[in-house]
Amino acid sequence: KMPLDKEHTEVLMVTPSADFFAEPHIDGLIGYAKVFNQSGVTWTMSSYASEAANFGMFIGSYEVMRQGALRIRKAALDLGVSRIVVGECGHAWRVAYSFWNTLSGIGSGAIDKIKILLAHPRHNTVGAHSSYVPINIGYITAYLKKEVSEIDIEFKLEVDPKETFEALENWKPDVVGISNYVWNASLSYVICEYAKKLNHKSLVILGGPEFPAGTGSRRIENTSRDATYDKSLNYLIERPAVDYFAYADGEVAFIELVRKFIENKFSVKSMRDKNEPIKGCASLSADGKKLLVGEYIPRIGMEGSIKAEGRDVVPSPYLNGMLDKFLDGTFIPAFETARGCPFLCTFCDQGLDDSKIATYSVNRIGEEIMYAGTILSQREKKQETIAVFDSNW
Repeated sequence: KMPLDKEHTEVLMVTPSADFFAEPHIDGLIGYAKVFNQSGVTWTMSSYASEAANFGMFIGSYEVMRQGALRIRKAALDLGVSRIVVGECGHAWRVAYSFWNTLSGIGSGAIDKIKILLAHPRHNTVGAHSSYVPINIGYITAYLKKEVSEIDIEFKLEVDPKETFEALENWKPDVVGISNYVWNASLSYVICEYAKKLNHKSLVILGGPEFPAGTGSRRIENTSRDATYDKSLNYLIERPAVDYFAYADGEVAFIELVRKFIENKFSVKSMRDKNEPIKGCASLSADGKKLLVGEYIPRIGMEGSIKAEGRDVVPSPYLNGMLDKFLDGTFIPAFETARGCPFLCTFCDQGLDDSKIATYSVNRIGEEIMYAGTILSQREKKQETIAVFDSNW
C-alpha cells in the first residue's frame, strides 16, 4: 500500500506520472517504496502534486515551469513534510536541481508573504477592561517590519475579541501573537485554543507579564525563594495551544520566533521537533516534560553608556499610521516614555531583568502626541485624556 496525503512525514515523494501506469516505470515506484520502508523513513505521495515531470521545460515556458514547481511546493507545505524527493526523470530532476530556488523559493512569488495577527484583547463587560491604545502590539509590529526584510509581512492588529475571532476565521493568519495580562489571560488563551482549532499549523505565541517568570527575567530557574522553573513548566503544560511564550521584551523575542518560522519553511512542527530553545522564549520540550528556555535577549536601547534616546530605534507605530484605527476617540492615547527599572520592588516585575532605564527621546514623544492630537481633533467622538507609561514616573 502506497501512502497518500499523509501529514508530517519526513519525505514527500514526487515522481513522473508514468511511474503509476507504464511499464517498466512502475517498477521504479515499487523500488522507492521498498527503500523507504526498509530504511524506516516516513514518506508520502500527494494527490495534489502527483506529477514531477515539468512540461514547461519541454515547451520553453518559464511560467508553466513555475506553476509546476509551485504546485509541488504547496503540497509539501500543506502536508508539513521535511523534504522533497524527486523520482527518476531527467527534466523533472533538472528543473528541481537547477531552478526550484528561483521558481518557487522565498521571494519568487511563491509563499513570500505571511500574515501575522497581533491582539491585545479586552473583555467587553461593564466597559472595556483596558481603554488604552494598544502600543504594545504597535511596537512589536513596527520593529518587526523594520528588521525582517527577507519576506513580505501583512499585519492585522486587534483589541476586540469578536473581531479577533473573525480575523482568525476569515483572514487566516499564519502567526498569532496574543498579549497576556492578569485581566485578559483567560480570554487570551481561549483565542489561542481557537487559533489552533482552526489551523493547527499556525504559530501561536503568548507574551506579557502574566507568567510565573514575569517579563524580562534574565533567568528562569528554581531558587530558594521561588520554584520559577517548575511554575513556568506547569503553566505551559496547562496551555497546550501555546507554542511559545515570549518572556523577554516582545519586540526582540517576536523577531526571533518569526525568523525561526521562516527558516523552518513555515512549519511549527519542524520548529518544535528540533527540541531547541529559541532566544527570549520559553516552550515545552518535544516530549512535554521539560521547559526549554532560550537565551535572554537584552532590552532595546541598553547598549552604550548613554541611553536617553536608545529606544528610538523602534519605529513609532503612531507616526507610521499603524495605530490610526484606534485613534477614534474611544481609546486613550498611550505613550511609553521609558522602559525598565533599577529597583526590585516585590509587588512589581519591572525590575526583574536587572536593567537600567532605556528611554525614547523627548522629540519623538512630542511628535507622537501632536500626531495623535491632530487625528483625534478630526473625530466626532472626542478624547481629552492621554496616558504616559513610565515605570519610574
